[in-house]
Amino acid sequence: MSYTVLYDYIIFFGGEKGRDFTDDLYTFNLRTFEWTKHDPRGRSPEARAMHTACLIDDNEILFYGGMNHRDGVLDDIRSLKVSIPKKTRFDSATLEMNWETPRKLRATRFSTCRYGHTSHVVQHERMYVFGGLDESHEPTNTLLYLDLCKL
Repeated sequence: MSYTVLYDYIIFFGGEKGRDFTDDLYTFNLRTFEWTKHDPRGRSPEARAMHTACLIDDNEILFYGGMNHRDGVLDDIRSLKVSIPKKTRFDSATLEMNWETPRKLRATRFSTCRYGHTSHVVQHERMYVFGGLDESHEPTNTLLYLDLCKL
């Protein structure tokens, strides 16, 4: 499961339910303490766990990697764009969400599949990915980056 904070919400994606992987997306409202399950527009990423999520600007989260039973170790990058109408900012049921594959990333993948890694965005310019396990399930200490200015 991955999570990230956006305004007054924690956004959760994926994870495991018993022996199955999920592509569920939930928000937890930090003001009202309410959970909401969402079904964003667009094609949802494959169900997964052990992936990462990074907030790259005020309304966009990038998800990278992870693993599942069908595809094994993943190397894809997906974007979730979130719009929060100002008048209903504290009502998570009114969040507008869209899954996207950023146009410039449609043919782009990191050079390796990985899961159990960390990722961080620095100054809204680069997303760094470090460590984790590769498609052979071997630990890696390589550092990858994605230039966000080119998206």
